[in-house]
Amino acid sequence: MPDGANRSLSAMAGFSLIENLVTLFILTVGLLGLAGLQATSLRINHQAFSQHKAVSLAINIADRMRANPEGVDGNFYSLISSGFTQVSRCYTASGCTAQEMARNDIWEWNQLIQNNLPGGLGLVCRDDTPADGGTGFASTTATSIASQVVNLATTQPGTTPAIQAQAANAESLAQQAEAESLAGNATNAANLARQSAEQSGQVLNALFPAGVDSDPVAQTIAAQTQRAISSARTATNVAGASDAQSAITASCSNDGSVYTIWIVWDTNNDGSLDSPFAFDINGDLSYMMTFEP
Repeated sequence: MPDGANRSLSAMAGFSLIENLVTLFILTVGLLGLAGLQATSLRINHQAFSQHKAVSLAINIADRMRANPEGVDGNFYSLISSGFTQVSRCYTASGCTAQEMARNDIWEWNQLIQNNLPGGLGLVCRDDTPADGGTGFASTTATSIASQVVNLATTQPGTTPAIQAQAANAESLAQQAEAESLAGNATNAANLARQSAEQSGQVLNALFPAGVDSDPVAQTIAAQTQRAISSARTATNVAGASDAQSAITASCSNDGSVYTIWIVWDTNNDGSLDSPFAFDINGDLSYMMTFEP
């Protein structure tokens, strides 16, 4: 056989080997991608199943509370965060008070949670404003207020460049608070939101030296400002909490007629429950339900 033919067959054999290697590489990458997709699907399905359990468990304690109206009226369910104990008298025909029934309900409920969710914990909180413990709520509220104050500082008779500058600064602080909240810097976000709301209040006082009561719009914004300051302070306390239980306790105002049911559990198996206001899909999850008995 001529030398040229040998060289051609050799080149073709080498080319086929490269083709096989490329095909094997592509197949391997595809299989790895499929395995990753399967793992992600299993994790999401597990999380969805856990959320479904949490919903059922939240309904469980809500039904128990509705069956014990005296316990609800006495506020015996709110903020029982430790010392869960079984009350044997509550399994007899008589002798169980409304407060004992509440404590026994919380004990049984937490037993169910722990049996169904890893490291699970359930807390009931009486709070008309359950969302005010999150920095996202505080910063968004501060931004809304600052925007209204900027409009007032622009249109209100008697405004000055100094007042307009302070209003613009309040809006800037609120925007910084939102950025810090999105970045996960909870303490900074809460402090910036509080500063923004306080400056918005100062602008209102400067625009209406006779009092905000003289203007319905200013009066409404002033009330929102006070709530925003309170919310930011609550968010600061929540940001400083060491775990989910203390975070929920810090956020609970323990007033009003609305009850918030919190259920948190350990999804990353690190032995701790992170703050429910800062959980993500790879961290510890929480479920919150609000209702009026």
